[in-house]
Amino acid sequence: MTKKKGWTLVGIALAASLFVYWFYFSPPAAFTSSEQEIKEGIKSAYPKSYPAKIQDAIPVDSGHVLVPFVSKANDYGLSYWVWRNHRWTVAGIDTKGAPSIWKLRKDDPSSYYYVWNLHPKNHLKSVDFYMLKDRSFQSSGKTGEYTPHVQMKKSVSLQEKSYGLLQMPEQWSILMEQTAREITAGQRMEIADFFANPFLDFRWIPNSESGEDRFSVDTINGTGYTNHYSNIQEIGWINESELEGPSKK
Repeated sequence: MTKKKGWTLVGIALAASLFVYWFYFSPPAAFTSSEQEIKEGIKSAYPKSYPAKIQDAIPVDSGHVLVPFVSKANDYGLSYWVWRNHRWTVAGIDTKGAPSIWKLRKDDPSSYYYVWNLHPKNHLKSVDFYMLKDRSFQSSGKTGEYTPHVQMKKSVSLQEKSYGLLQMPEQWSILMEQTAREITAGQRMEIADFFANPFLDFRWIPNSESGEDRFSVDTINGTGYTNHYSNIQEIGWINESELEGPSKK
């Protein structure tokens, strides 16, 4: 091989390395401020979403943006944007914004966010989020271990906006990590998704302005789209009667 050919190969390898870095690892570009571009991105990803109004574009971190929108059918939805392959991409869409958890990184519960966009016709003043853990008792020989019931609550106001996001409270993510360590104790394995924990349950309760239970379920029963993306987890509704103790409200 001549010296000239050698330098040519070095140049090709360097150019390829620079392209790979630019394509996969360069910092995200600023998210578009054009409402029309956002609408087109949502429609292109999921034509049945029919976005009519973009309510906001909320940066969650440098590579994730939450975009709540209102459809032509007056449904309140959410679109999830991620920086992928050197461009902003719609990773998921909920045509009706029932509360969900967006896991920016599955292996890090501190990067989990509650997200929602609830229809104003329900006249909700707030939403209560719960993390629950059932009590249990395990025995081995003459010894036993009792684990108490856990019921953690976080409330968010809906007085100003129908949509929003809330980072997983620190104490909640600590408990998630602690419980995961208990599950994997003595096993050579890592937790790939902290939400896939059989001992923890995540729920929510809507609170109306009048105090009456008039929540319209059809406002949260919609369709969705994901682009090979499993980081969005819908959470279930729970009745107040299923909770324990004075921390219900």
